[in-house]
Amino acid sequence: MDPILFGLLISDGSVTLRERNRGKVSFSNKQEILHQIFLEKIRQLASELEIQPKIRTRTHKNGVKEIIVENSKIARSLLNEANSFRTRACTHHPICPILKGKNIESSKEKEHIIVNGTPFHVIKIPSNILEKEEHICEMLRALCSGDGQVKLSPTIVNNSLALTRRIIIGCVHPQLRKDIISCFLKIGIVAKEGKDRIIIEGKDNLKKFFEKVGFIDGCKVLNGLWKGFDKNKVLEVLINSFGLNFKDFHTKIELINFLRSLMESKAPVAGLVCPR
Repeated sequence: MDPILFGLLISDGSVTLRERNRGKVSFSNKQEILHQIFLEKIRQLASELEIQPKIRTRTHKNGVKEIIVENSKIARSLLNEANSFRTRACTHHPICPILKGKNIESSKEKEHIIVNGTPFHVIKIPSNILEKEEHICEMLRALCSGDGQVKLSPTIVNNSLALTRRIIIGCVHPQLRKDIISCFLKIGIVAKEGKDRIIIEGKDNLKKFFEKVGFIDGCKVLNGLWKGFDKNKVLEVLINSFGLNFKDFHTKIELINFLRSLMESKAPVAGLVCPR
């Protein structure tokens, strides 16, 4: 399976195959660049399968755009390789059809694991992705572009200014969370498991994330302190902020404004020094 398509689907996608051979693949996100890449990858897969699927889009009230691909052959091809793409618990809305006593076409969707009494679909990272570091990085980059965020925020530690620096990746599926952490470890990045999330912190781990993974170019921060900036630009400033001397700043606002000026600059950021 294409590693980028897999990463997009486990972040913001779904694949279903129901009775009467009805298949549907969908992708919902606010990032236009991810929609473009998703469509490109779906069309590549359709070409390989020699089919022309029905594709439509709709925009929800919250502004999230959804791409819907209706084709059983595409859905079956994807499920055959990954087993499922449902990351939420089976008891979460929409409730898994098998728990409601409905028939489903794909026997693979019937496979579950139970974690703390809660059922989840089994999700398998395709073997072709795990075999090459390049594919692992592509998959992680796509996943992080959808579900990842850069945490770069001024704080006070022992009455002195400091920065909280970390990458946070949302992931509610307990086994997939562990598998993703294992993928990071395969490329030399130590990630930690949090509640419904994966956390990467520490200078060495963050630098390796910057060099090997990062985000798909054009993905924006959608909320918070750095809303509107490219995720990769915020990440670049985060990495170079390890060279800052916080004694050069008197307040959080002063530090925030300095970091913001760097993000607004089109020039590469390197060797940060406060301009005093």
